[in-house]
Amino acid sequence: MTDMDTDGSHIKGLIINFIHFFWPSLLECGFISEFTTPLLKARHGQKVQSFYSMQEYESWREKTSNADKYTIKYYKGLGTNTTAEALDYFENFDRHRRKYQYNADFDDRMINLVFDKGSASKRKDWILKSYDPKGTVECTDDGHVPYHEFINKELIHFSHGDNLRSIPSAIDGLKPSMRKILYGALKRKLTSEIKVAQLAGYISEQTHYHHGEASLQATIVNMAQDYVGSNNINILEPIGQFGTRLIGGRDQASPRYIFTKLSKFARLLFPSEDDPLLDYLEEDGHLIEPRYYCPIIPLALVNGGQGIGSGWSTTIPQFCPHDLIHYIRAKLNNLDNAAVTLPQIRPKVRGFVGEIIARPDGKGYTSRGVIARHGKNSLIISELPVGRWTSDYKSFLTKMLARGDITSFSEDHSTENIHFQVRMPIAKLLRAEKRGFHKVFQLESNLPTTNMHAFSHDSVITKYSTPEQMIDNDSFPV
Repeated sequence: MTDMDTDGSHIKGLIINFIHFFWPSLLECGFISEFTTPLLKARHGQKVQSFYSMQEYESWREKTSNADKYTIKYYKGLGTNTTAEALDYFENFDRHRRKYQYNADFDDRMINLVFDKGSASKRKDWILKSYDPKGTVECTDDGHVPYHEFINKELIHFSHGDNLRSIPSAIDGLKPSMRKILYGALKRKLTSEIKVAQLAGYISEQTHYHHGEASLQATIVNMAQDYVGSNNINILEPIGQFGTRLIGGRDQASPRYIFTKLSKFARLLFPSEDDPLLDYLEEDGHLIEPRYYCPIIPLALVNGGQGIGSGWSTTIPQFCPHDLIHYIRAKLNNLDNAAVTLPQIRPKVRGFVGEIIARPDGKGYTSRGVIARHGKNSLIISELPVGRWTSDYKSFLTKMLARGDITSFSEDHSTENIHFQVRMPIAKLLRAEKRGFHKVFQLESNLPTTNMHAFSHDSVITKYSTPEQMIDNDSFPV
């Protein structure tokens, strides 16, 4: 018995995998069954219609001419049900019970396909070939549910939803929760300060958000952060303590204490003239955020992105907004001249004073911090590589100190700038200089371009090899 949304389906799958791994014989003897409760209920007068999946509900809406006259209630969790509803379910126990049926060879392969760490590439093919947005579980004639039916018709919706939440759109660079926040902020014309906690409540109401408001609050904070290594262009303003590069933004204050509003760039990136042209989604009969926004430059490349979904992951470096603008303008100005040399698009991290250089193998870039000799036996580290936080690096230096590689180090940072002074014996300093200070002090990080996945304009996860390819294929196919 779990929640009936896709997260609940994932929990069911994890339990099935757990039992299959440790006690496979229990599957053979029909040990597992589930107790189902409605995910949604539609009410019109005294008439109540229950739905056990979103797909079942959507199918009913398409076939029901007066569906808009029904009041829809979404049952996010088991706790949404009243005592009377729970009693009704258990009084009709057999109607709500679903027994699972095991087919050894086929079901073993399907369970391993979904949960085996070594089957990531096969999971990609499974999702691409098997996912049906309208698919719903069908029982056998005797009321049983085969495990492969559950995996192919129910669990797959979680896998697809997991990718939607984890991988951004190539068009607007946003994930669904980010898009909901932007929609709510634009709808409210958020030019005055509001508490992050209050904004999360407003977004949840306006966009029919079905998850916890804590995750919305965290996303609002992420969209507003402006420390080195966060956003090149933050859509929301950070008014208060939104985190610093000291620990990668995790030192933000509680959402109850910090405020935000739309940044001055928001409507420049998302012009109001485009609003009527967008394809808005529908939830419970209400229009909510669009399928995707169409910013004037590709935010997926401006702010980059990371995420791990089901079968896919993504790592998109950040690129220079000015280069993106010059590239797009050059394309628009030379539509009839395919031979023109277009401007280069270079990586860029706002506030970063180190260097970012192309890797010789063409697989991305290397970011390098800044280190220089200071006097006879000391070094000054004034920048860390992209993605390395001050606190983490202090731990690294502490380990070097414990090993005797250095004799001492001191700190004089601000929330924006880095300053480590490291002292070491002259002989070790000379050896480190010969090996390369960046290598010895781990002041390099990779910014790969080999895993740039994003949803294309037709909602297909697509791999892009270069920022130019993402622009040409999806963001601005001119």
